[in-house]
Amino acid sequence: MTTTRPLISVDELNVDPHEKLWCWVQRIWPDAVREYRVPIPGRKFRADIAFPALKLVLEVDGYASHAKRYSGFEMDRRRQNLFVVNGWRVLRFPALDVLRDLQRCITTIQTARVTSPGYREYQAAQAAAPGPTPGASPPLP
Repeated sequence: MTTTRPLISVDELNVDPHEKLWCWVQRIWPDAVREYRVPIPGRKFRADIAFPALKLVLEVDGYASHAKRYSGFEMDRRRQNLFVVNGWRVLRFPALDVLRDLQRCITTIQTARVTSPGYREYQAAQAAAPGPTPGASPPLP
């Protein structure tokens, strides 16, 4: 007899995926900004998490807040398109991925950071600035 994993565990129900991702992202990359107002002319959009110097946005998508209604789904896609045409890269993480495979999310973010067009300049500026330099990713739980 095979057993299947439940769709979501009781422990996962008690964890906010936005909060979980933010806790780890800020620990690893202190330059991250939560609820960042992305400067798009004529619009007032906030990104869940952003790296302004790299023009990189992180969004956590959960069914409850993003796709309960089709209009919300459509608005998210339009918003993402506006980010992209204004020079921002957008990474979208399903809430369950954040809850169940955070290491993969962190690895994806790191890959996007180091492949960002402005990463070399950003890295040089960070090296020249006084203070601690963000190190390697700490082990995840």
